Amino acid sequence: MNAASVGTSVLLLAASDVRPTVGEAVRLSAAWDGPSAAAIPWEGVDSATGAEATVTPRATGPLTVRAGDATIVLNVQPAENSGASQVRAEVRSLPEIEARSCRDDRYPALAGAWVAWCSATGRVDRAWDIVSGATVSLSDAVDAPGLGPAAILADTRGLWRLPDATPVPNLPRVSGAPLGPPATDGVHGAFVWATRVESFALAESLRAQAEAAPLPWYAAALAWPWAAWVEDGGTTREDIWARREDARRVPLARTARDERHPVGSDRWLGWVDSAGVYVQDMTLGERRAYPADTGFLHGPSLWGPVACWEDRGALRGGTGDIDILCSDGLTLRRPGNQRAPTRWGPWLIFREADRTLLATASELILDDDDPRAEGAGTTRAGGWRGAHRDGAVTFTFDWPAAGWGFERWEGGAWVPGGPLAVGRVTLTHPGGDAVRLAPVRP
Repeated sequence: MNAASVGTSVLLLAASDVRPTVGEAVRLSAAWDGPSAAAIPWEGVDSATGAEATVTPRATGPLTVRAGDATIVLNVQPAENSGASQVRAEVRSLPEIEARSCRDDRYPALAGAWVAWCSATGRVDRAWDIVSGATVSLSDAVDAPGLGPAAILADTRGLWRLPDATPVPNLPRVSGAPLGPPATDGVHGAFVWATRVESFALAESLRAQAEAAPLPWYAAALAWPWAAWVEDGGTTREDIWARREDARRVPLARTARDERHPVGSDRWLGWVDSAGVYVQDMTLGERRAYPADTGFLHGPSLWGPVACWEDRGALRGGTGDIDILCSDGLTLRRPGNQRAPTRWGPWLIFREADRTLLATASELILDDDDPRAEGAGTTRAGGWRGAHRDGAVTFTFDWPAAGWGFERWEGGAWVPGGPLAVGRVTLTHPGGDAVRLAPVRP
């Protein structure tokens, strides 16, 4: 991804696929900071309307597209995967965690492998460990904290590192309430104020600031060193803006649709609008879009680049109710409305009527077109879902569940690869194909 100025505009250029195949229509988005998106000069595209353009590659190899001085290079491949994985899940109720106990409807929610929830106070003051089943009573109750992996960040209270019941001593706190929930990844934090956004390393007192006019209530989002928030764009209505590492504010998503509910995980930022769910790799400039009717009550949840969201398609069409979909194929279609999903690893918590439920995926498959896949090989025909890379591919992600292992797709079958460690994991497939994560069976 490249940020550059075009007259008075600052652009971020993103593509729906940075490794497309020949004949695949690639959607391009240029976020602009200027009087009119119509002034964006596009090069190397087939068609453009304002801040959005389309190009269909006609040959393999590098394809350069420009919007003003912003450039992105597409690595066009000769083959692609087809179809999608369908992931089943085992669902159980969590009767001790009341779905309607919190004043803020964004909670209960996951803080990594912990469920942050509320007692009779109506404020977040409990945390339940999915792994051990232990419950921690926090030393103080907070209204709308930021949640990260085993971390709870509150404005004037500080940071809890679970399972500790008291905040970390000597970490900087703030003296007033921000406009919306802060964001944290357990190492960094971000706060939104009426005239600025702050993002910082939690262990440091220095806080970088960017001028901003965030809308109230919406949470901040963090994909360090990026921080994101929602602003009123006037003619473009609600937009997503972001703060770069150099503290410069840049637009991330500006269209005639309302972009809202930013979320972050690792190097990815996500959000929704009336047309779907978007997840952008802030390093590569790849913006994957998932058509969806999410409504406006709850935003998406991210585990790395994996997004989960409320899907109202069947409800709007008069054929069903609210379900939950995830971009890696995990799907919950059950009687009644499934709402407010949050995801971490194989686990997803959601609400159904007055119950909080936990879904555990039966397996997860990461293929060579997964957003986490890294490898320079060319995509060739053959393999799981019809394609693979002709060189090694690696997948790096945070994994919370003990007792799981991984397998590689080789020669038309799944071949055992070994146990899956808890923590930051890197898996390699020398043949550039899919890996499957699954519980180890005796």
